[in-house]
Amino acid sequence: MNETTPHKLRWALALGCVMAILFASTSAFADDDPTRGIFEFKLGPYNPQVDAAFDGDGPYGQFFGDRTMLYGELAFERNLWQKFGTFAVGGHLGYGRVSAPVLDQDGNIIDGEERSSLRIIPLRASAIYRYDYSARHHNIPLVPVAKLGLNYYLWRVVDAGSDTA
Repeated sequence: MNETTPHKLRWALALGCVMAILFASTSAFADDDPTRGIFEFKLGPYNPQVDAAFDGDGPYGQFFGDRTMLYGELAFERNLWQKFGTFAVGGHLGYGRVSAPVLDQDGNIIDGEERSSLRIIPLRASAIYRYDYSARHHNIPLVPVAKLGLNYYLWRVVDAGSDTA
Protein backbone atom coordinates (compact mmCIF):
# COMPACT_ATOMS: atom_id res chain seq x y z
CA MET A 1 0.00 0.00 0.00
CA ASN A 2 1.56 3.29 -1.04
CA GLU A 3 1.06 6.71 0.54
CA THR A 4 -1.60 7.83 -1.96
CA THR A 5 -3.90 4.85 -1.29
CA PRO A 6 -5.56 6.31 1.87
CA HIS A 7 -6.04 9.60 0.00
CA LYS A 8 -7.71 7.81 -2.93
CA LEU A 9 -9.82 5.75 -0.53
CA ARG A 10 -11.09 8.91 1.18
CA TRP A 11 -12.05 10.44 -2.18
CA ALA A 12 -13.84 7.24 -3.24
CA LEU A 13 -15.79 7.13 0.05
CA ALA A 14 -16.70 10.83 -0.25
CA LEU A 15 -17.88 10.33 -3.83
CA GLY A 16 -19.94 7.30 -2.76
CA CYS A 17 -21.60 9.29 0.04
CA VAL A 18 -22.43 12.18 -2.30
CA MET A 19 -23.93 9.80 -4.86
CA ALA A 20 -25.99 8.05 -2.16
CA ILE A 21 -27.39 11.39 -0.96
CA LEU A 22 -28.20 12.54 -4.51
CA PHE A 23 -29.96 9.33 -5.47
CA ALA A 24 -31.67 8.67 -2.12
CA SER A 25 -34.49 11.05 -2.96
CA THR A 26 -35.23 9.56 -6.37
CA SER A 27 -36.63 6.13 -7.03
CA ALA A 28 -34.70 3.86 -9.38
CA PHE A 29 -37.94 2.11 -10.32
CA ALA A 30 -41.01 3.34 -12.13
CA ASP A 31 -44.02 1.69 -10.49
CA ASP A 32 -46.12 1.82 -13.66
CA ASP A 33 -43.39 0.22 -15.84
CA PRO A 34 -41.98 -2.92 -14.16
CA THR A 35 -38.62 -4.22 -15.28
CA ARG A 36 -38.97 -7.29 -17.49
CA GLY A 37 -35.45 -8.61 -17.18
CA ILE A 38 -31.73 -8.01 -17.17
CA PHE A 39 -29.10 -8.42 -19.86
CA GLU A 40 -25.42 -8.44 -18.81
CA PHE A 41 -22.08 -8.67 -20.58
CA LYS A 42 -19.04 -9.49 -18.45
CA LEU A 43 -15.42 -9.43 -19.56
CA GLY A 44 -12.31 -9.96 -17.50
CA PRO A 45 -9.51 -12.24 -16.37
CA TYR A 46 -10.23 -15.78 -15.17
CA ASN A 47 -7.84 -18.19 -13.51
CA PRO A 48 -9.26 -21.73 -13.34
CA GLN A 49 -8.60 -23.53 -10.07
CA VAL A 50 -7.54 -26.75 -11.83
CA ASP A 51 -4.41 -27.06 -9.67
CA ALA A 52 -6.20 -26.67 -6.33
CA ALA A 53 -6.38 -30.47 -5.89
CA PHE A 54 -2.61 -30.93 -6.37
CA ASP A 55 0.25 -30.32 -3.98
CA GLY A 56 2.63 -27.92 -5.64
CA ASP A 57 2.43 -27.20 -9.35
CA GLY A 58 -0.48 -29.03 -11.03
CA PRO A 59 -1.14 -29.63 -14.73
CA TYR A 60 -2.50 -26.13 -15.46
CA GLY A 61 0.50 -24.45 -13.82
CA GLN A 62 2.96 -26.77 -15.52
CA PHE A 63 1.58 -26.08 -18.98
CA PHE A 64 0.22 -22.52 -18.82
CA GLY A 65 2.36 -21.13 -15.99
CA ASP A 66 0.81 -18.02 -14.44
CA ARG A 67 -1.16 -17.09 -17.59
CA THR A 68 -4.70 -15.95 -16.93
CA MET A 69 -7.38 -16.50 -19.55
CA LEU A 70 -9.56 -13.74 -20.96
CA TYR A 71 -13.15 -14.63 -20.14
CA GLY A 72 -16.41 -13.19 -21.46
CA GLU A 73 -19.98 -13.99 -20.47
CA LEU A 74 -23.47 -13.08 -21.66
CA ALA A 75 -26.31 -13.36 -19.17
CA PHE A 76 -30.03 -12.83 -19.47
CA GLU A 77 -32.60 -12.92 -16.68
CA ARG A 78 -36.37 -12.81 -17.19
CA ASN A 79 -38.51 -11.51 -14.33
CA LEU A 80 -41.51 -13.73 -13.63
CA TRP A 81 -42.96 -12.16 -10.49
CA GLN A 82 -42.59 -8.70 -8.89
CA LYS A 83 -44.61 -8.26 -5.73
CA PHE A 84 -42.64 -8.62 -2.48
CA GLY A 85 -39.30 -8.73 -4.27
CA THR A 86 -38.52 -10.07 -7.74
CA PHE A 87 -38.31 -13.71 -8.81
CA ALA A 88 -36.54 -14.41 -12.13
CA VAL A 89 -35.01 -17.21 -14.18
CA GLY A 90 -31.81 -16.76 -16.13
CA GLY A 91 -29.28 -18.26 -18.45
CA HIS A 92 -25.57 -17.59 -18.89
CA LEU A 93 -23.17 -18.45 -21.70
CA GLY A 94 -19.45 -17.82 -21.39
CA TYR A 95 -16.22 -18.34 -23.28
CA GLY A 96 -12.63 -18.33 -22.07
CA ARG A 97 -9.34 -19.20 -23.74
CA VAL A 98 -5.68 -19.36 -22.75
CA SER A 99 -2.76 -20.56 -24.85
CA ALA A 100 0.87 -21.51 -24.35
CA PRO A 101 3.78 -22.86 -26.39
CA VAL A 102 3.90 -26.63 -26.81
CA LEU A 103 6.24 -28.26 -24.27
CA ASP A 104 7.96 -31.63 -24.14
CA GLN A 105 7.87 -33.87 -21.04
CA ASP A 106 10.85 -32.01 -19.53
CA GLY A 107 9.11 -28.63 -19.86
CA ASN A 108 11.17 -27.37 -22.81
CA ILE A 109 9.50 -25.49 -25.68
CA ILE A 110 9.27 -27.78 -28.71
CA ASP A 111 8.55 -25.15 -31.36
CA GLY A 112 8.22 -21.42 -30.69
CA GLU A 113 5.46 -21.10 -33.32
CA GLU A 114 3.30 -24.04 -32.13
CA ARG A 115 0.78 -23.18 -29.41
CA SER A 116 -1.88 -25.21 -27.64
CA SER A 117 -4.88 -23.69 -25.95
CA LEU A 118 -7.47 -24.50 -23.33
CA ARG A 119 -10.99 -23.38 -24.20
CA ILE A 120 -13.91 -23.38 -21.78
CA ILE A 121 -17.59 -22.72 -22.40
CA PRO A 122 -19.59 -22.52 -19.17
CA LEU A 123 -23.37 -22.87 -19.39
CA ARG A 124 -25.60 -21.88 -16.45
CA ALA A 125 -29.30 -21.91 -15.65
CA SER A 126 -30.43 -19.96 -12.56
CA ALA A 127 -33.41 -19.14 -10.39
CA ILE A 128 -32.97 -15.69 -8.80
CA TYR A 129 -34.76 -13.86 -5.98
CA ARG A 130 -34.04 -10.17 -5.34
CA TYR A 131 -35.48 -8.50 -2.28
CA ASP A 132 -35.99 -5.14 -3.98
CA TYR A 133 -39.22 -4.20 -2.18
CA SER A 134 -37.41 -1.79 0.16
CA ALA A 135 -35.57 -0.21 -2.76
CA ARG A 136 -38.79 0.23 -4.73
CA HIS A 137 -41.01 1.55 -1.93
CA HIS A 138 -38.68 3.07 0.69
CA ASN A 139 -35.66 4.24 -1.38
CA ILE A 140 -33.27 1.93 0.50
CA PRO A 141 -30.49 1.20 -2.04
CA LEU A 142 -29.64 -2.25 -0.66
CA VAL A 143 -30.94 -5.27 -2.59
CA PRO A 144 -30.03 -8.73 -1.22
CA VAL A 145 -29.96 -11.43 -3.93
CA ALA A 146 -30.23 -15.23 -3.68
CA LYS A 147 -29.37 -17.44 -6.66
CA LEU A 148 -29.79 -21.18 -7.17
CA GLY A 149 -28.59 -22.81 -10.35
CA LEU A 150 -26.99 -25.53 -12.39
CA ASN A 151 -23.59 -25.11 -14.04
CA TYR A 152 -22.14 -27.20 -16.86
CA TYR A 153 -18.68 -26.60 -18.35
CA LEU A 154 -17.66 -27.68 -21.83
CA TRP A 155 -13.90 -27.64 -22.28
CA ARG A 156 -11.28 -28.80 -24.72
CA VAL A 157 -7.55 -28.57 -25.27
CA VAL A 158 -6.57 -27.91 -28.88
CA ASP A 159 -3.26 -27.74 -30.74
CA ALA A 160 -2.19 -25.08 -33.25
CA GLY A 161 -4.27 -26.71 -36.01
CA SER A 162 -7.43 -26.57 -33.88
CA ASP A 163 -7.38 -30.36 -33.50
CA THR A 164 -8.28 -31.78 -30.10
CA ALA A 165 -5.02 -32.54 -28.32
